[in-house]
Amino acid sequence: NGAARTPTVEEALAMVRAAGFVVTEHYDYMSVGQRLYGADEFPWWGDLQFSEQGLLPTLLPAHPWVRKGLHYVLSALSAVGAVPADVAKAAALMDMGGAG
Repeated sequence: NGAARTPTVEEALAMVRAAGFVVTEHYDYMSVGQRLYGADEFPWWGDLQFSEQGLLPTLLPAHPWVRKGLHYVLSALSAVGAVPADVAKAAALMDMGGAG
């Protein structure tokens, strides 16, 4: 779970400063949803979670059951021209990132 190791905005700014850079301004795009919607905000990572709501579980591309085989399916589709070749490569990279 790479998201668990993602630094907060403050931690990222501290790392940039520690590397010798001067931060003159920054903007936290993720805070916009909280400011606009408050408790009703749906987080950016919400679609990456396994959901058992409704009649059938939702298996989105980020779920390991789907993620591990998705790039093989997309490779076959790219071989027949149904999707660009880079789509399968992106899915393989997402699988690597999702696996940590």
